[in-house]
Amino acid sequence: MRLGGHHAAAFWTGDEGHFWKPSENGSYGNASIGTVNFQNRKMRASQNIVGSQVKALRRERQLTQAMLAARCGTLGWDIAENVVTKIETKIRCVTDVELVFLAAAFNVDPGQLLPPREKLKSTIGGLIRRRQLG
Repeated sequence: MRLGGHHAAAFWTGDEGHFWKPSENGSYGNASIGTVNFQNRKMRASQNIVGSQVKALRRERQLTQAMLAARCGTLGWDIAENVVTKIETKIRCVTDVELVFLAAAFNVDPGQLLPPREKLKSTIGGLIRRRQLG
């Protein structure tokens, strides 16, 4: 198929004249309005401070990531297993509302998902320094 002067595989969206085609890096964009290219960036700093505690509690309670995601779903936060992975590996931010959902899924106080008190100050200080440098 030839779109915009380029040969590319394209997907018909069902709308009149709208195709989705791969850009140079493989992401898909609307061919009739141009494509948007996203770049993968290596994240320098942790995106949350609760990932380690979430992982530890999940393992302590012998839950899989899918089971934790399902518990969150029953509470009203519809997430997938890969979101739990991203939280535990600290590559995804956790909002205050999400922190409350996670705490409810574990039946703990939200403060129990934060780093231990003796490490909290240094953890936050490290995050601030890395963000200032990055």
